[in-house]
Amino acid sequence: MDDVRENLDERVKAKVAAEGERLKERALKDAQEEFSSRFREQGEKLQRTQDKLKEAQEKEIETRKLKEEAEEAKREVELTIGRRLEEERGLIREKVAVEEAEKWEAQVKAKEEEIARIKRDLDRAQRVGVSGELAGEVAEKTLEERLRSTFDEDQVDPIGRGKEGADVIQLVHGGGSLLWESKDRYPHWSKEWIPKLKRDRDESKASVGLLVSTVGPDGKPLRGPVHEDGVVITPPWAVVGVASMLRPHLQELARQRRLYAKQETLQAAVYAWVTSEDFQRGVSAILENLARMQNRVSRAKVNVSKWFRHMGDDVDETMRSLAEFYGSAQSHARLPDLPALALNAEHDEGTEITDDRDT
Repeated sequence: MDDVRENLDERVKAKVAAEGERLKERALKDAQEEFSSRFREQGEKLQRTQDKLKEAQEKEIETRKLKEEAEEAKREVELTIGRRLEEERGLIREKVAVEEAEKWEAQVKAKEEEIARIKRDLDRAQRVGVSGELAGEVAEKTLEERLRSTFDEDQVDPIGRGKEGADVIQLVHGGGSLLWESKDRYPHWSKEWIPKLKRDRDESKASVGLLVSTVGPDGKPLRGPVHEDGVVITPPWAVVGVASMLRPHLQELARQRRLYAKQETLQAAVYAWVTSEDFQRGVSAILENLARMQNRVSRAKVNVSKWFRHMGDDVDETMRSLAEFYGSAQSHARLPDLPALALNAEHDEGTEITDDRDT
């Protein structure tokens, strides 16, 4: 019986061992297959990653190459544009220089022609001895050029040949105007000159009318500037000096007028504000506030005065109490005298104590 049991145990153990080996081999095989599958997956993933990395590197290389090519192309374009701009600037400078030269040459030529014409007209006028239109035109042009070249801040305009009025209007910088009538080349005085210039001055609203002449109202040669019936008469050589003396006065007069206009505007605004209801209400409110403040100050003065009197009374009572206490202590012990208490005592003896405190 024991042999049968042992034999059965041996067979069970052998079967269990065989089954264990089979299970172990199967488990090992399953593990190897799973590991092989995962290894293949990881290998495939790694290969895909390497492929992507290689592709990215190739794209980066291509991108850098394109970037370098773009930068190189940009530099080439900038150089080309710079060269073209420089060429264009050179062409423009040459063109402007030529145009300016032609412009100045034309202006100089025109001036030379004008001077030559004026000289011809002057020579013709002097030859024939006329004192009329041609000589007057030359004198007007000379007067205009002298005023414009001397007073470059002012606006000097000719009235115009054949138009009603004087010859030249000078608008002074800063205010005022001078109306000039040139009779420089006229050998004889005319009594119509002054009335006509006064009418022209009033119509043009000029500040001063000036008559340029070599002869005076008395028919004699004019030695210097004179004032005749509201008009300044000056010889040609004194034109610049007379204008230089008149300009500052006209500028100051214009400044005073502007200031007066501003003052009138300001005064009107102030008067309108002072007489308005808003101003009256504002003043009334200020007066009411001042009255309340004054009332409060008065009450405060009374309260402060009472407070000081009460404090004085309290101090005096405290000093008396301290003196009585110290005197009582001195009667029981030998304590030194206190000068402060003695002075206070003398003061109390000669002072009438009143109690003004409110009940």
